[in-house]
Amino acid sequence: MEQFDIIVDRINSIEKKENEDIKEINEKISKMDIELQKNNLLTQQNIETSKELSNTMSTIKDTMITMTESIKHSNKVSENLSNNVDKLTTQIKSVDEKFEKKFNETNDKIKLIDDKGKIDIVEVQKDNIKQELTKGFVFGGIGLGIGAFIIKLLEIIIK
Repeated sequence: MEQFDIIVDRINSIEKKENEDIKEINEKISKMDIELQKNNLLTQQNIETSKELSNTMSTIKDTMITMTESIKHSNKVSENLSNNVDKLTTQIKSVDEKFEKKFNETNDKIKLIDDKGKIDIVEVQKDNIKQELTKGFVFGGIGLGIGAFIIKLLEIIIK
């Protein structure tokens, strides 16, 4: 019986050892299950966050495309406006040059008329004085001296 007791003790010892090992394994499995649940939760949160990020990036992409199209349109409008401004500038310069040319021509004509008027008035006065001098020559020598002086004076003024 002694052997039997030894065997039973051994079996009990083995069972005890198995129970401790099984208990330890069960605890490890339980911890692994908890960790797996945490990982599943983190994985799920990661998936949700990735979906949200993807949607946000898609919206940003659409917005950037819209902005690019808007900028392209604005650039075309600006280019057209620039071309129109260049054309208007050229036209204004042309009109300005024509106006300046006409103004100068008119100014020259006015000066010519003004100068002609001055010359004609002086010529008329000169002719009048000559006639008076001629009359003065007929009437006496004093008129001749004064007349010659006035003619010389007029010639100096005209020059």
